[in-house]
Amino acid sequence: MQDSSLVSDDSECHSKPPKKSITRRSSFNVIYQYFQHASKAGKKAKKNRVNRGLKPRKSYMASLDIETRFGSPDSKTIWYQNRNKSLLKMGVKDAWEGSQADATLKTLPSYLWMPAWVSQVAGHPTRARILCWLLDRFDNIDANNKQCRAYNTDESGDRWWRTSFNKIANAIILNGKVDSSLQTLVKQGLIETNTDGRPGTLIRPLGKPLIYAYQKISHDDSALSELKLADDDLQWHESITKCKIWGNVEQGVRVYDAIMVICDRHPGQAALLSNILYWHSQGRSRISRRGFLWCCKSLNVLAEETGYNRKSLAEWAKQLHQRGFIECRYWVWNRRRDKGQKTLHLRPIPNTIHKALVDHEWDIQSALSHKTL
Repeated sequence: MQDSSLVSDDSECHSKPPKKSITRRSSFNVIYQYFQHASKAGKKAKKNRVNRGLKPRKSYMASLDIETRFGSPDSKTIWYQNRNKSLLKMGVKDAWEGSQADATLKTLPSYLWMPAWVSQVAGHPTRARILCWLLDRFDNIDANNKQCRAYNTDESGDRWWRTSFNKIANAIILNGKVDSSLQTLVKQGLIETNTDGRPGTLIRPLGKPLIYAYQKISHDDSALSELKLADDDLQWHESITKCKIWGNVEQGVRVYDAIMVICDRHPGQAALLSNILYWHSQGRSRISRRGFLWCCKSLNVLAEETGYNRKSLAEWAKQLHQRGFIECRYWVWNRRRDKGQKTLHLRPIPNTIHKALVDHEWDIQSALSHKTL
């Protein structure tokens, strides 16, 4: 005798058709068919160009061999040499590389190296420029006697740099007086001034406070070990930490003297504009939007690279935008990293910068002549 329960269960099972499920194989087939259709469309377009007597399109990367595309020693050189041609093919307009402003600025290579940690310690662009200039005086080696250029010594053998306030202002291309900025640096314990009855003022950086400030920012263990063993009267040019960190180009800005002049001798604007020009040279800017090349830099990243705070950088970027030297846009760059927030995009405007360099040609030459004390 057949069980009624089994019959009912079997009838219910066959009454409902099984649901169709999308498997992994079917999804792969869809993707394969899509790329196959795209490949056929590309071959068809290539055949039509040949029939019309035109050359088939060939991308720049496809024109290079496999070794050049993937890490040969000359791949970067070849890419940089053909960058201007590739930019024209991409339809990039008003690029900084190869412009008249770029060529003019290369003929005026004089600059002042400003590490980010020095700007952060000084806390003000004018004080940072004075301190960087002074550290540069105690770093460069004289070609004649192979010694520090600060040749003035006192009774204890400490080296000093003899100068005047007007010479300092002319050397670092600043408007106005530098007395108050020097007094603030003295109060911060970063430099020391003295007089010996002769014309001029003796000035020198203090080694131990500077090394301590650098260690506090960078958390460098080697600087901490030198601080434990050093005396209170440690000379900056004799310290081991100076030899290690002064040539560090990872965080800092090369502020060009010509840029300083066209920015009305404003050290903050000149530092920001020089940093933007750095990222738009030698193929570093690769973001193409609306026909222009941009560099994506948040205010936090700019603060790490220059050493200034976010509020000042935002104000200087606004002022440079009003002058017509740069263009600022806010776009979403990385949705996952930035969580959908818009990031600052910057690009220089070569025509405006070139016009300013030409108009201030006499001022630039005058500033460069007063730079050498």
